[in-house]
Amino acid sequence: MGFRQPPPDEAERHYLKALRYGDRKKREFNFKLAIQHFEQAIKLKPNNPAYHYRLERAFTAAPLLAVSRGGLIWRANSVNLQSLPSLS
Repeated sequence: MGFRQPPPDEAERHYLKALRYGDRKKREFNFKLAIQHFEQAIKLKPNNPAYHYRLERAFTAAPLLAVSRGGLIWRANSVNLQSLPSLS
Protein backbone atom coordinates (compact mmCIF):
# COMPACT_ATOMS: atom_id res chain seq x y z
CA MET A 1 0.00 0.00 0.00
CA GLY A 2 1.56 3.26 -1.10
CA PHE A 3 0.65 6.82 -1.56
CA ARG A 4 -0.35 7.81 -5.05
CA GLN A 5 0.38 11.26 -6.33
CA PRO A 6 -2.23 12.85 -8.54
CA PRO A 7 -1.22 13.08 -12.18
CA PRO A 8 0.46 16.36 -13.10
CA ASP A 9 -1.78 19.08 -14.46
CA GLU A 10 -0.98 20.96 -17.66
CA ALA A 11 1.17 23.59 -15.91
CA GLU A 12 3.18 20.89 -14.16
CA ARG A 13 3.69 19.03 -17.44
CA HIS A 14 5.10 22.20 -19.03
CA TYR A 15 7.34 22.71 -16.01
CA LEU A 16 8.68 19.15 -16.18
CA LYS A 17 9.32 19.48 -19.92
CA ALA A 18 11.16 22.74 -19.28
CA LEU A 19 13.37 21.05 -16.72
CA ARG A 20 14.15 18.25 -19.17
CA TYR A 21 14.93 20.59 -22.09
CA GLY A 22 16.96 22.87 -19.83
CA ASP A 23 19.30 20.13 -18.64
CA ARG A 24 22.55 20.58 -20.58
CA LYS A 25 23.57 16.99 -19.80
CA LYS A 26 20.60 15.52 -21.66
CA ARG A 27 20.62 14.78 -25.35
CA GLU A 28 17.34 16.64 -25.89
CA PHE A 29 18.78 19.89 -24.47
CA ASN A 30 17.05 22.84 -26.12
CA PHE A 31 17.32 26.12 -24.25
CA LYS A 32 14.69 27.90 -26.33
CA LEU A 33 12.12 25.14 -25.71
CA ALA A 34 12.92 25.15 -22.00
CA ILE A 35 12.16 28.86 -21.73
CA GLN A 36 8.96 28.48 -23.76
CA HIS A 37 7.73 25.71 -21.46
CA PHE A 38 8.61 27.72 -18.32
CA GLU A 39 6.66 30.67 -19.72
CA GLN A 40 3.68 28.46 -20.55
CA ALA A 41 3.68 26.98 -17.03
CA ILE A 42 3.69 30.52 -15.59
CA LYS A 43 0.76 31.52 -17.81
CA LEU A 44 -1.24 28.59 -16.49
CA LYS A 45 -0.22 28.99 -12.82
CA PRO A 46 1.17 32.51 -12.28
CA ASN A 47 1.26 32.15 -8.48
CA ASN A 48 3.71 29.23 -8.43
CA PRO A 49 7.06 30.65 -7.25
CA ALA A 50 9.06 27.61 -8.45
CA TYR A 51 8.11 28.35 -12.06
CA HIS A 52 9.25 31.98 -11.78
CA TYR A 53 12.45 30.97 -10.01
CA ARG A 54 13.44 28.45 -12.67
CA LEU A 55 12.65 30.85 -15.51
CA GLU A 56 14.83 33.50 -13.84
CA ARG A 57 17.66 30.97 -13.49
CA ALA A 58 17.32 30.06 -17.16
CA PHE A 59 17.59 33.71 -18.22
CA THR A 60 20.58 34.16 -15.91
CA ALA A 61 22.34 31.17 -17.47
CA ALA A 62 21.69 32.30 -21.05
CA PRO A 63 24.73 34.62 -21.39
CA LEU A 64 27.03 32.03 -19.85
CA LEU A 65 25.69 29.39 -22.18
CA ALA A 66 26.22 31.65 -25.19
CA VAL A 67 29.87 32.17 -24.26
CA SER A 68 30.53 28.50 -23.62
CA ARG A 69 28.91 27.46 -26.92
CA GLY A 70 30.43 30.19 -29.09
CA GLY A 71 27.39 32.46 -29.31
CA LEU A 72 29.44 35.46 -28.27
CA ILE A 73 32.04 34.74 -30.94
CA TRP A 74 29.31 34.67 -33.60
CA ARG A 75 28.06 38.07 -32.48
CA ALA A 76 31.56 39.53 -32.54
CA ASN A 77 31.99 38.33 -36.11
CA SER A 78 28.74 39.96 -37.19
CA VAL A 79 29.78 43.41 -35.90
CA ASN A 80 31.60 45.84 -38.18
CA LEU A 81 34.91 45.99 -36.34
CA GLN A 82 35.93 49.15 -38.23
CA SER A 83 33.22 51.11 -36.37
CA LEU A 84 34.48 50.16 -32.90
CA PRO A 85 36.65 52.68 -31.02
CA SER A 86 40.34 51.95 -30.81
CA LEU A 87 41.70 50.70 -27.48
CA SER A 88 45.15 52.23 -28.01
